[in-house]
Amino acid sequence: MTNLRRRAGVASAVASTTPLSPLSQSRLHRTLLATASIVVVSLLVYANAIGNTFVYDDLELLTQNRLIQGGPSHVVDILGNGYWGGARCDQLYRPLTIWSLAFNSTLNTALGQAGGNPAGFILLNVLLHAAVACTLYRFLLLLGATEALGLAAALLFAVHPLHTEVVVQAVGRAEILALLFGLLFLCAHRKQYHPLVAAIAFTLALMSKESAIAFVGLAVVMDFFFLQPTRRKPLAAYAVYVSVMSVWLGLRASVVGSLPAPHPFVDNPLFDATTSARLATAALVQMKYLALELFPVGLSSDYSYNQIPLASWREPGVFSFFLLAAAGAATALSWRKTRPMVGFALFGYATLFAPTSNVFFAIGTIMGERLAYAPSFLFIILVAYGLGSLARRLNRTFKAAGMICLLALLGFATAARNRTWANEETFFRAQLASAPQSAKAHYNFGAVSAKSGDDRGAIQSYYRAITLLPSYPEPFFNLGNALKRVGAEPQTIIDAYRSAIRLDPGQTKARANLALFLTQVGDFAEARALTAELEKLQPDHPALPTLHERLDQAPATTRNTPFGVGAR
Repeated sequence: MTNLRRRAGVASAVASTTPLSPLSQSRLHRTLLATASIVVVSLLVYANAIGNTFVYDDLELLTQNRLIQGGPSHVVDILGNGYWGGARCDQLYRPLTIWSLAFNSTLNTALGQAGGNPAGFILLNVLLHAAVACTLYRFLLLLGATEALGLAAALLFAVHPLHTEVVVQAVGRAEILALLFGLLFLCAHRKQYHPLVAAIAFTLALMSKESAIAFVGLAVVMDFFFLQPTRRKPLAAYAVYVSVMSVWLGLRASVVGSLPAPHPFVDNPLFDATTSARLATAALVQMKYLALELFPVGLSSDYSYNQIPLASWREPGVFSFFLLAAAGAATALSWRKTRPMVGFALFGYATLFAPTSNVFFAIGTIMGERLAYAPSFLFIILVAYGLGSLARRLNRTFKAAGMICLLALLGFATAARNRTWANEETFFRAQLASAPQSAKAHYNFGAVSAKSGDDRGAIQSYYRAITLLPSYPEPFFNLGNALKRVGAEPQTIIDAYRSAIRLDPGQTKARANLALFLTQVGDFAEARALTAELEKLQPDHPALPTLHERLDQAPATTRNTPFGVGAR
């Protein structure tokens, strides 16, 4: 027996040094050509995004996050802090994403560019997106798909306009890395490598974004539809994955806590909705995602209150979703043995969307195109499979021509969508046009109008935001600032600041600005009260020295003013 094993080992070593057969060489050449095609197409459709500037969350994350500015060598500091690095109060824990952005900043500097140069961040996102599409191609081949199906799905994923929000924003790095390492995890699990290899990929996915935890569920779905009868169920591997999840959950809890963080109502009104309304609205949102997957028209960077009103169970879209889900599940199970790819795509799509669907719990947003990035690859598998079945009787020329036309159509749409993020004014104009019922979109447009010097236009936008959502504190604060700059009536300015404080009792900026303004109009009594509150909330607030100086110079006996002393 020992001699037989030795001979087998020698034979294997000899075989590994022999040249590849013509068939293997041909397959290798096709794989390389397919990979090169995916990368080139990805670069082409996103080439015009390289010149974009930072807008929206990118501005805050990359200019105020000390973890990114500190560089990639501060690994321990990155591991021990939340996603925003103190710039926001949140419970997001994505150390690998932050590390990659810090690396980007350092790489920019090494290349002689400013650390915050947007081109470097966007280019790396595009390359990583191409890597995701290439990994998808490889993964489908592992599942037994034809090379044509794998290439079609990878190219469709690379050019789909729904993915633009993720690729052209630095903050989209979390989605890209989570999917990249999630697919590598599935590949390692499928090939029955040592569980440690798959566990490492899974860990990196979790460190990129929290929702990557769903990839374990996707591995179960994959095994259910593709596990060969001769292969033992990988229970030991799942035990390793569960251990990884446990360690990650413990680490995350120690850094950002385990209790749910408060989220603004404007971002997701489902936090305050009944369970019935939340489920109905979540179902309607899923129908919107499906519509954008099929027809990516009317894309928007904002779906907050009240762009998507709360739904009821009587709405046709809600009923349609559950009918479609039931039909999809029945079809997938009935085709499990004959067409496992269909079942994997259908059940996998639901699995990856589960953590961000608002079905089991409310998350930070009611809807966001970035949330569809990972589940989208499963929908696209289904589309590519369906197109392949429909075109089965067509000759190769017609198939290629049809696919090229579809890719060109989607690619041009993506290239046009890229320019939405060209600069702040373009971005917020597009956001407002796509989300006219969103209070946040009007507030954002007011903020960018004020930034460009158009205070009167900003005031109109703030009032519109307040009309749509009277309990929204931020527009009141910015309204007070804009009214003060245009020289409005003092009482109007004071009322705006007071409303911001009333709606957000922890608001320090409004307290400081109101106190400073009151010292200018002679209402020192309320200014003193506000200053005392400000000292308790933020002892190091930069406005406090000026306030103390003005209050020290005030008359000993403070007179009442027409603005109502202490009226809050």
